[in-house]
Amino acid sequence: MNQYQQSSHACARILHQTSHKNITRAVARYPESDFATLKDVQKSLAAYARQQGVKTDG
Repeated sequence: MNQYQQSSHACARILHQTSHKNITRAVARYPESDFATLKDVQKSLAAYARQQGVKTDG
């Protein structure tokens, strides 16, 4: 979010998430994470959402 100046809503759309709240919670919990690709971000976010008991699209 910080690197590309995107809102949580924009990130949710980009990552195909049902809610921007998933993004907000993940960023609050893991504020400093580097990923090589968008696919890596999607995998990590999906794993985090599953761990939290949140349904995801992908």
